[in-house]
Amino acid sequence: MDPMQVAKIFAQSLLLGALIGLQRERQKRPIAGIRTFPLVAALGTACALLARQYTGWILAAGFLTMGGFAITSGILRYHVKKGLSTTTQMAMLLTFALGALLVQGPPFIAIAVGVVMAALLQYKPELHGFAQGLQSKDVYAVVQFALITFVVLPVLPDKTVDPFHVISLRQVWWMVVLVSGMSLASYAGLKLLGGRYGTLVSGLVGGLVSSTATTLTLSRRTKQGESVEMASAAIMAASGVVFLRIAAIVGVIEVSILPRLIVPMAGLFVVGVVLAALLAFRQTPEDVALPEIKNPCEVRFSLIFALMYAVVLFLLAAGRHYLGNEGIYVVSAVSGLTDMDAIAISVARLVGVESLDMRTAVRAIIVASMANMVFKTCLVAALGNRRLLKRTGIGFGVLFATGIAAVALV
Repeated sequence: MDPMQVAKIFAQSLLLGALIGLQRERQKRPIAGIRTFPLVAALGTACALLARQYTGWILAAGFLTMGGFAITSGILRYHVKKGLSTTTQMAMLLTFALGALLVQGPPFIAIAVGVVMAALLQYKPELHGFAQGLQSKDVYAVVQFALITFVVLPVLPDKTVDPFHVISLRQVWWMVVLVSGMSLASYAGLKLLGGRYGTLVSGLVGGLVSSTATTLTLSRRTKQGESVEMASAAIMAASGVVFLRIAAIVGVIEVSILPRLIVPMAGLFVVGVVLAALLAFRQTPEDVALPEIKNPCEVRFSLIFALMYAVVLFLLAAGRHYLGNEGIYVVSAVSGLTDMDAIAISVARLVGVESLDMRTAVRAIIVASMANMVFKTCLVAALGNRRLLKRTGIGFGVLFATGIAAVALV
């Protein structure tokens, strides 16, 4: 190798080891710190360079030597501190491997893994607190997401199974993974917040998981003494943020539609948040109990969403085939009553598969969102009290009028 290249690799290795060692140095009576970790990384780099020049056994011998050192240091730590911890020893082995990876593999991967490793070591109290605060259903959610993503998705065939050639089992399940992943991330945010950051933030995060569930839960609580002012503000915030969620999902499915969709979606989001702020204006700041939302990755819900998406996609293709654009709008209005994700994803899919006109696609998504506002208004009327209906009814009316304007201007 070029001498300058070798010098660069050793410099990266020493700096990466120093970053990890700096974090370890802050621990009480560390067995390795800011001096040892750079040496471990440099040893990994040296062994990898020698292995390239002579034989791969040199790298294996170096790793075994580090393993023996880690075991010995762990035994000494146990006898001195009467406590058993393997974190530092594992960090040393990984640091050696990262030093070698700087030579054998793409350097940016070694650097990225080293930075993530330092962050994991630094945020130990927060990570332990987060893990201990999880309930069984939260762990199930993560496991089930891994199941639907890494077990089910790879085995599904990628061949269309309908007469319009728009439904593929793998594509259908990929949409399930996408929506479940976004819902799981929002669900985690909801659990972390716990209602501690005020009405608007609580409503925004609740809307990212499910604006319908947020509306339903808070409407019920107003009959149990929940503040109407705070509940109405949270409902409007949840109803506003759903437009950003839809834009994000559609952008992943068909990025070409995003430039036309982002303006009306952002406009509706801003209107929703402004309405929420106005509803909460001059009210005593208080935390709103966030809605209890079920596991967003449960297999039963995944199957239901897959079926809904497939049916909506088929109906959209059939409606367009037999009725033209009018059929698209009818299906969008009906489907948007109860679920926005399925119809938005289906429309985006038709843009890519069936070359659906962009203007028609954007209008169909907005029409679905307007239908969803009507449905949520009905939920408030059925489950909430009259004051809540009056306040949210005005807000949904403004959003509905904004949606009509957006359809006209697209």
